[in-house]
Amino acid sequence: MLYLALSKAGVVDIHTVQPIDKELLIKCAKTTGAVVTVEEHSIRGGLGSAVAEVLSEHCLVPVGFMGLEEFAESGDYEQLLDKYSLNGNAVAEKCQSVLSKK
Repeated sequence: MLYLALSKAGVVDIHTVQPIDKELLIKCAKTTGAVVTVEEHSIRGGLGSAVAEVLSEHCLVPVGFMGLEEFAESGDYEQLLDKYSLNGNAVAEKCQSVLSKK
């Protein structure tokens, strides 16, 4: 999932990384001025990497990445979001952090 932050904010559900919707990403980045990707798996080689690749070529804006940096165990979904800092509060904090880099 891709979270966009600025005075105009939105949430875009990127359901495939290959092929990725370059036009949508560029439009969203230009509209918001910053991008935060959030994924419920490893951040290495995932959505964030694909988004950064597109934006580095077409629209330079601050980009933040949220996801797992280690293997996760299974368990209660909400508890796992809290444990790995992927809950709503963590996303909001990350968006503020990325916005401060504008």
